[in-house]
Amino acid sequence: QYVRKMIEAYDEKAKSANVMLVPCCGFDSVVRKRDAGSLLGFDSVPSEMGNWYVHQVAKEMQGGPQPVMVEGFFSVAGGASGGTLASIANLFSTMERKDLSPVSLNAHTAIRPTSAPRVKGVSYNPFLARYVGPFLMASINERVVRRSNAISGRSTPYVEAAYGRWTQMVGAMVAMYAFGVIMSVPPLRGLLTKYVFPAQGTGPSDVSKQRSSYR
Repeated sequence: QYVRKMIEAYDEKAKSANVMLVPCCGFDSVVRKRDAGSLLGFDSVPSEMGNWYVHQVAKEMQGGPQPVMVEGFFSVAGGASGGTLASIANLFSTMERKDLSPVSLNAHTAIRPTSAPRVKGVSYNPFLARYVGPFLMASINERVVRRSNAISGRSTPYVEAAYGRWTQMVGAMVAMYAFGVIMSVPPLRGLLTKYVFPAQGTGPSDVSKQRSSYR
């Protein structure tokens, strides 16, 4: 909801001043100089770049028509920093109803995707020859890409999923949903924040860093 509020408060002002606002740029950012206002990068750079590349290839191969849908598949292993977990806790405590919309970052007058699918369960994907399931970062990345699509005049749906072995996907799905339920209960969220989460300003352990991967 922080990004949404930033857009609501400063997007028009930024456009008038020819200033670029780039939220979600923890690792890098992807911007084009001619786009004033609020454009989103990453943290979400792999999603943005992948979606942009698919559209570029489709344009070159097909001569212009948009893809029917763009799907992103990720395999991630590692730990979260204290600051990231604190941000998640704050998200659960301050979320508003409008933040639940799959196009919560888009302007009311912006072009809408033809659909906004979500991966909620585990299934086998024959194209990947892997099982796919809910991806923890999808709720953020999908909204970021939908905003970029709208700014670029595209209505192609975008959806993300994690991939791996069946046991991995089922275990991750159960853990993610259980975490969401716990974080939705204020007393339990407070206990986790106080006694379980690492302090803000601290990162994952060296062992966790060595075992981390991102594909």
